Amino acid sequence: MVALGVSLITIPIAAEPTPVASEPPATVAVQEEKKVEPIQETPKEVPPKPAPVVEQQIIPTQSNTTPSENEAIAWNFLISQGFTRNQTAGIMGNLQQEHGFNTSDVPGGLGIVQWTSGRRANLINKGNYLDINVQLSYLMEELNGSESGAKAAVLAYDSVDSATIAFQNKFERCGQCMQSQRIMYAYEILGRH
Repeated sequence: MVALGVSLITIPIAAEPTPVASEPPATVAVQEEKKVEPIQETPKEVPPKPAPVVEQQIIPTQSNTTPSENEAIAWNFLISQGFTRNQTAGIMGNLQQEHGFNTSDVPGGLGIVQWTSGRRANLINKGNYLDINVQLSYLMEELNGSESGAKAAVLAYDSVDSATIAFQNKFERCGQCMQSQRIMYAYEILGRH
């Protein structure tokens, strides 16, 4: 579409030369048609769409804590969950025997209690599964759920020996338990805390 614009141009018209210089020459208004070109807008550049964000699962390869740090963290955690010092020592004597407070994944099992099979898979699904806090939370999730019988058995006793054996038999259900070793570890841990 072409728009037409109108502008007035004043053009002096010279008549026959006159000797009178005081009169200005007559003017005539002439309309001139001008074509006005339409303004063409340059299209705005649309920024490219960002690439979709793809969530990546971070698979931990090692823990950020040492076994001795894990022992202290586990002690405080279990006490905060309502276990007595003797019951906590009994549970932790088992943890020491199982994997020495290492949170790593080895052929015999995963983490501080050496989870295997479906229980191992459930822990892995928690994400950051080598973290001591994740493993302790999962331990309590089991003790408050599918392994509540083990928790009840430990809470039924207040001696180190009985709490150690209750956790060993009801939670760990080990093949070769080395019960006397677990009890010895429980007393050593109790002495450190």
